[in-house]
Amino acid sequence: MKLFFYLLSILTLFVSCNNKNDSQEQDIYEIVSIIINRFSKPIQPPPPPDGKEPYFSQAQIDSIMNRTQKVALYPVLFTTTEKFTKNEKLGQEYNKLVNDLGQFNSEDQIDINKVRTSKSINLQLVDTIKLKSNRRYIDKNYDILIRISNISFNDSLDKAVLIIGSSRGYLNGASSLIFLEKINGIWKIKNIDTFSIS
Repeated sequence: MKLFFYLLSILTLFVSCNNKNDSQEQDIYEIVSIIINRFSKPIQPPPPPDGKEPYFSQAQIDSIMNRTQKVALYPVLFTTTEKFTKNEKLGQEYNKLVNDLGQFNSEDQIDINKVRTSKSINLQLVDTIKLKSNRRYIDKNYDILIRISNISFNDSLDKAVLIIGSSRGYLNGASSLIFLEKINGIWKIKNIDTFSIS
């Protein structure tokens, strides 16, 4: 009888771990989809200087903002060795998640078929060999390149942190820390912060 309960406990633990892994994978792809949809939008034309007529009509601006974007996605969730400065405004839990970004030791492959984007985004995995051999590869072939780090989650899987790197061409890029929170079962971006490295 003791053996039965022992085996039942092991089976329950195994099923629980598998369910948590499946749930975390769903969360990863939901977050990746949110990030790509948010950061792949075209850049809005700047407003005219004070006292000047607008350069673009509202119809032209709407047309620019609604055009299809050709987006290159780096094929792995990358690792980082950066050390981040503690930010008291974030709170203890988010600071721990930021530090946890440096604990990943493998780059997980992205399954592009699990990423959900709007119809205005033409998403493709970037050819990393061409990317390394031609520094103008992105601006010649895509509107933007997006790189996403591994994602650190808290134990209850309702808070997460990642790094996004985006580039619209040679010498035109930026990186940010993205803080997310799951509210009523839906992931939302809570804060975006350029990161300081110690």
